Amino acid sequence: MIIPAALPKIDWSGVWTALVASLIWFAIGAIPTLTFVAWRKDRSRFHGRWKTNIKWRKSWAKKLMGPTAEQPHSEGEMSLSYGAGQKKNQYWGLATWVLKDGTKLKAEVCTEVRNVDLAHVSFSKRLPYLELHRLRHASLYSRIRNPIPPFKYHSHVADYDLIFRKSTGDKLEAQVRMQSGSESPGKVVGSFSAERIT
Repeated sequence: MIIPAALPKIDWSGVWTALVASLIWFAIGAIPTLTFVAWRKDRSRFHGRWKTNIKWRKSWAKKLMGPTAEQPHSEGEMSLSYGAGQKKNQYWGLATWVLKDGTKLKAEVCTEVRNVDLAHVSFSKRLPYLELHRLRHASLYSRIRNPIPPFKYHSHVADYDLIFRKSTGDKLEAQVRMQSGSESPGKVVGSFSAERIT
């Protein structure tokens, strides 16, 4: 009869110590990395293409389009990209619009989107109850305004500020205000809304 050799005794305390040490080093390296990746992903969540609409206030539309304006609005698309600026941490974009009065086409417009400002850490009513970033402000600078005859603009080139009251990954809502240095700085002239396309 063969007697098996005695099995070596396992030092369980050493195993647990090594396991705990490995978990601590994992936490030191991985958790900050994952946190940064999640933070950056949340910061860049407004990147993409948006279907946009501006409903102009009639008082402003009459200055912009003339006294006969009845249902003034602009429809278009906005593309926002993330990674602009010296530190590659800013938004920049372009938006194309058609200016309409009801169904009547009045002009084609291209605006540059700059000065996008983010607010940090706000609470939400839905899971996960915390939004790391939300849009606070953006500027629209007119670059091309192409009136379609017989329409003629009644106002000089106008640049606007968007003051956001809602910004999620799928929907945006903002007040449209005249920029400082314009004929009516800070005046609310319309409401902006957008829905994500891609």
